[in-house]
Amino acid sequence: DLGRLGELLGADRCAFHRVAKGKDGVRIDEAYIWWPSEDDAQISKLHDFLKDPKFFDNFEYYFHKWSRNEIVQFYCLEELPKEAEKLRWVYEKFGTKSGLSIPVSVGGTTVGALLLSTVHGHRRWPEELIPRLRLFGEVFANALMRKQNEESLKTALAEVKQLKERLEADYAFLNEELQLEHEFGDIVGKSDVLR
Repeated sequence: DLGRLGELLGADRCAFHRVAKGKDGVRIDEAYIWWPSEDDAQISKLHDFLKDPKFFDNFEYYFHKWSRNEIVQFYCLEELPKEAEKLRWVYEKFGTKSGLSIPVSVGGTTVGALLLSTVHGHRRWPEELIPRLRLFGEVFANALMRKQNEESLKTALAEVKQLKERLEADYAFLNEELQLEHEFGDIVGKSDVLR
């Protein structure tokens, strides 16, 4: 769970962004975010930002790094390069001081990124922690994919059930039609009206 991971590592916020490649490049498909309850006002602000699809344009720097499987870590916002100016603006809005972003791959494809950040102080995460966090991200991504596959399977099974019921209803209707036609075949007579 993201909350337990954040608390264990002394991060003030923890997130997993699932990404998808579209015609415009990599985009955040789903965001799973843990912030402590003291951040309720910030969470409300975040929800307002997330309603605007252009908000994710601010993450272009991350998308570029994630697509190359590169980690982004900064001790303070000033360490972010000029090309991350929009990302810095987002972090300033939410009071972020330090951050770590680890791209997560499943089957050789980048499926998301695990992000940790602090708001109460500056922090660096040790290099030896990075592989473990990447593994956590992969486990989390696999669990999400399994859940999504199960939901897709349930939807497909529901559609099959509807089709089966419709086929059974059609079969019953055709069977009745054949029964009626068969009953008329027993009538004796050769007049044009009966035929």
